[in-house]
Amino acid sequence: MPLSYMMTRLKSKGLVAIDWSDYFLRIVVLRKKNQGYELIAADSAELEHGMIENGQIVDFAEVAESLLGLLKRNKIKHKQAAFVINGANVISKRLRFDEGLTEAQIHDEIVIDFNKHVSYPPEETFYDFEVQKKEENTNSSKQEVLFIAAHKDQIGQYEQLAKICRLHLEIIDIDNYVLQRFVEIFYPEEKQDCWALICLNFKRFKLHILDENQIYLSEQKTISAGLSEAEYLNALNAWLMRNMQMFEVSNRGKKPQKIVLYGDRVEIDNIIASFKDMMQLDVMVLDPFAHLGNPQAAANITHKASYLLTIALATRPEVN
Repeated sequence: MPLSYMMTRLKSKGLVAIDWSDYFLRIVVLRKKNQGYELIAADSAELEHGMIENGQIVDFAEVAESLLGLLKRNKIKHKQAAFVINGANVISKRLRFDEGLTEAQIHDEIVIDFNKHVSYPPEETFYDFEVQKKEENTNSSKQEVLFIAAHKDQIGQYEQLAKICRLHLEIIDIDNYVLQRFVEIFYPEEKQDCWALICLNFKRFKLHILDENQIYLSEQKTISAGLSEAEYLNALNAWLMRNMQMFEVSNRGKKPQKIVLYGDRVEIDNIIASFKDMMQLDVMVLDPFAHLGNPQAAANITHKASYLLTIALATRPEVN
């Protein structure tokens, strides 16, 4: 059951990116123009508590109604949908094969040794792969392949929501690679730096550390939704310090050069000052609309930092 909506097989020019947290549903439509992107639409809807729990849709009818309302309000006619999946729910491995193998032969090799890569059978798995570009000055006779897989239970909610809303599910992207692409597209001169991207939502923290545009650390923590701002910051600081120390120890003292905050709950008072005191580094709340070709189109959008994944998802490259 190859997962054709993963990797780089987008064929449609019109795409609506759809993303959610436990309390908010977001959509973004971008248009490729020259060397950048222009904003066509971006909007969000607040969700009733319990409609989504830990990223999983509980009430499909209500979430679908909210999504259809966003599409109607923004006059979006696109039927091709893109979703983003938590990297914790995906198996990702780099495999090596003889350089002369075609993609069809690589697929056959993966299937033959499937149980070496995934603990559940192929018929219960969505999977895909992508041959990676070979680095310059490499004499290896092997080609590197990025292999990803997810159990069908992790994919079902996207298929069901798309079906209810009469959308064509074209892409499911992985948050790790979505963030990589965002940095590569919008910060090309700084993509070799070490970035710590921290997502702050009401019920979850997420941390991705990218170094030279490679993922070195991906961690998350679920928290109580009822924490006060002070309790939230205390829990966040303790968790973040532990993960930063772990990264530093395992990478010979390397520290992130950039601390970037995004998500639904970045607007807590004194959050930047708290991070600066703890990390002794510059910290910024990211505005993902700032590098679009028409940032003025986002002037009336609130909670801009919560749209990072949605905007990055909407930059999915097309296949000619």
